[in-house]
Amino acid sequence: LVLRQALSSATVRVIREEMGNQAADVDDIWQRRTELLFERLAVGWEIAGLGLDDQAMLLGRYRMADSET
Repeated sequence: LVLRQALSSATVRVIREEMGNQAADVDDIWQRRTELLFERLAVGWEIAGLGLDDQAMLLGRYRMADSET
């Protein structure tokens, strides 16, 4: 997994705004925050020798991942 080294201040602001939404429960907030961080930080992922660098593919693979993959 290849990650960016930092988040922009705009991204940090978006993540904070998501956390402030009282309509969502704690699990929903945690899931959305985790996905936002992955979306913004992940730039590449090699799985079984196959390199992924397309953001949509990375996020889709992240959503399908389990503890063994």
